[in-house]
Amino acid sequence: MFILLVLFCCAGRLAAQQARIAGRVLEGEHGTPLANANVFLANTSFGMGTRTDGSFRVTGVPPGVYTLVVSLVGYQVRTIQLHVARADSLQLTFYLEPRSLQIEEIQTVAVAPVEWRKLLKLFVREFIGQTPNADDTHLLNPEVINLRRDSISRLLIASSDSIIRVENNALGYRLFIVLAKFEWNTDEGGGQYLVYPRFEPLEGVERGIKEEWDKNRRRSYNGSLAHFLMSLVGGTLEQEGFTVHIGNLTALMNGLYHPLTANEFSLSPLGGSALRRFSFEGWLRVEYRGGRRRTSYITLNKGVAFLDHRGYLAPPFCFETLGDWEEDRVAEMLPLD
Repeated sequence: MFILLVLFCCAGRLAAQQARIAGRVLEGEHGTPLANANVFLANTSFGMGTRTDGSFRVTGVPPGVYTLVVSLVGYQVRTIQLHVARADSLQLTFYLEPRSLQIEEIQTVAVAPVEWRKLLKLFVREFIGQTPNADDTHLLNPEVINLRRDSISRLLIASSDSIIRVENNALGYRLFIVLAKFEWNTDEGGGQYLVYPRFEPLEGVERGIKEEWDKNRRRSYNGSLAHFLMSLVGGTLEQEGFTVHIGNLTALMNGLYHPLTANEFSLSPLGGSALRRFSFEGWLRVEYRGGRRRTSYITLNKGVAFLDHRGYLAPPFCFETLGDWEEDRVAEMLPLD
């Protein structure tokens, strides 16, 4: 099974609704300013490095729910969830604590170069993915990734104290990724990882290449989990080409299922916020026939999740997927904005 938190979707920018997020990043014990810390809204292009006085300022942020990430080499990553309203002006202060080196990481450093290269090949395959976009998606700084194979579980475990840089020439983005978790069973082809990416559009290319990027972005989005969640919130599943059935996973995979009914599914407003409560029992079989044929399966392992108006899904590891969505990895990621 595959578990992945990614903050997907596409949302238009409305100038009149843009917000500002500003503040400082300080060292936790002494309160001294930390320069060059990464401060960004996960899965968007919004972010910057802190100045010499530890300050940052992110402007032009559309309304919505975001995960704000603060990271710096040698310190523990900080994340908070923000609900940004129109014309908000948020002032935040973050205190980063030094990151202690775990025993597992010490063991990782001792991995022989030949073994590390073998593990890296496996990591890239599972992290980037094996979709058509993967051939044009490249890991730019593999040397910052710690890799080891757990002797008992045989899981491939990856970690990094640095930003992982990825260039996706198929979709036209450079990604700067904080890897919060990666544990993968390379024998059975399943696992879980949690990533916080920031996107930077690639520039300085010919018009024909930009048109190719637009075409590839549409293809990656259509039928994706992001597309499904956006259609779910908008009430346009059928119009967008989705059909949904509910039942036991084995039955669903063997064609024994029935259409989802109102009493088996809940998508209701959460009082006092713009979020909607999303819940159902068992598994959903989601079929997409809007251009390319895709069949995927999803279940909520926390019983309930929350969606905003763009289809942002939280909390982390709240769902599992199988089928075509299981194959969508970093090479298929698109930003919120």
